Amino acid sequence: MANLIFEKMARILAKVDCIEKGRTNQHQGFKFRGIDDALNTLHNVFAEEKVFLLHEVMEHSVTERQTAKGGASFHHIVKVMFRFVADDGSQVSAVGIGEAADTGDKGAGKAMSYALKVCLLQTFLIPTEEEKDPDASTTTWGQKQAVAQKPNQYQKAAESFAQMKKFESRVDKAQEERELIQSCEKQLQSVGTEPYEYPKHKDLVVAAAKELGISSPRLSAHREQLNEFLYTAAYSNHASVKSAMETFFSQLPGGTK
Repeated sequence: MANLIFEKMARILAKVDCIEKGRTNQHQGFKFRGIDDALNTLHNVFAEEKVFLLHEVMEHSVTERQTAKGGASFHHIVKVMFRFVADDGSQVSAVGIGEAADTGDKGAGKAMSYALKVCLLQTFLIPTEEEKDPDASTTTWGQKQAVAQKPNQYQKAAESFAQMKKFESRVDKAQEERELIQSCEKQLQSVGTEPYEYPKHKDLVVAAAKELGISSPRLSAHREQLNEFLYTAAYSNHASVKSAMETFFSQLPGGTK
């Protein structure tokens, strides 16, 4: 007996008419044909030709993903072999791929239904306008790392506290410098007989720094402050400049070293 399946498949192909896209995707608004549309059209034709369908799941994978709203969704991909069997036992097979996502336990069933729909539409050359023909529901994936999350109230409070402490530190430092200048001004009022001028008395400052053990980098770091409050008093000799510098650096962290 000849294999009847090939003849029956050809007759099914000849009998199947166009399936109208009467369904609308609720998320993206495009028209599509569901699995029920394909089965309703093909069921009676298969029965007339005495052809039935068997399926075998060859591969199945599932991945948990995060949706755009932050929930959990399960993404299923299946590879299914469909066997078209005639009443004489002859058969022909086709492999379909299905992909679907669901937040519950329906993902695998959706993926298999999609694989069957694509297999039937492509096997029997049922026209389609879309390059892809997804199911009515569409899952939008969230981006776990690429999207920057807005700071919550605790993060904002921590940032504000850090900024406040940083500002307070700058204020405290400025206050310490002002108090140091005022203290030195009071102590230097009676020193010397003529106004201090940096270019004129530079050699006195350098000599005094050497005797006091003040390094050049440390002297350079505080030169502007030193010049400012040395100018408020009067100096005429090496002893008065040395005394003023010793008083100034002794009140800084690290002393004169």
